[in-house]
Amino acid sequence: MPRKLPVVIAASAAVLATASPALAAPGGGDKPFRLRHSTQVVDPTGVVCGTEYPTPYRAVGTGNLSHLGRVSLDLEACNTGLGPVGTAVGTATYTAANGDVLEIAFQGSYVVEFDVASQTATSVLTADAIPGATSGTGRFAHAEVNGQLIQTDVTSLSTGATTGTGQGSGTIAYFASDRSAG
Repeated sequence: MPRKLPVVIAASAAVLATASPALAAPGGGDKPFRLRHSTQVVDPTGVVCGTEYPTPYRAVGTGNLSHLGRVSLDLEACNTGLGPVGTAVGTATYTAANGDVLEIAFQGSYVVEFDVASQTATSVLTADAIPGATSGTGRFAHAEVNGQLIQTDVTSLSTGATTGTGQGSGTIAYFASDRSAG
């Protein structure tokens, strides 16, 4: 059985918030969504962090998000440090093929384990959106989401390369009439 030890690694993060009652009106309302994506951790230069969450993280990737279709994504986060457990805050920006953007501020917690046999470190982040901190363009100009995302990153200790996968589900509220907005 592989021996598991804590390792220092930045955790990734992503999605989700609280549905807005104003969007439950005719033409809006909560609609279920699903999310799946893959990411590559990149240089976090430009991610500004404060003293409470001092360690920057950035990942980019592609995936599929209900109501947006195929998306590109940019995850920027700051976490509490380089330890085996911690918390993270950040922003997940999803851009659809037609240019519509959905940006969601999130917070979550992560756990990191090191596997000696495979020489990998695995971090698992569970994130929820910060209520009222969703923005966007096009039909998502006034959107709100509610749900949870699980992001898993695997780092090769021999190369330092980190790849990730994420999946989530919940509800999204937006007005189809906002399609021309933003």
